[in-house]
Amino acid sequence: MEQEKMKAYYQMWSEAWKYFRKWAIDFKDTDDFWKQLVYEAESFGAKYKGTDLEKFAYRIASDIAEEIERVALERHEGKK
Repeated sequence: MEQEKMKAYYQMWSEAWKYFRKWAIDFKDTDDFWKQLVYEAESFGAKYKGTDLEKFAYRIASDIAEEIERVALERHEGKK
């Protein structure tokens, strides 16, 4: 794989990590939080629209959102 493509992957992963970190740290089980998370996840994927990374970016954003949801549900179930 050429260096430029590797750099694009690195930048995407770096940005994805920032979203994951933000959502995990700022987690609030509110409608506003979830709406914002979905909006930002869609925006993340859209940033790569028309590139070789588009499908991968959407999958990463979706996987991150699902992981935040999984952890939230686990926390919620643990409080019962």
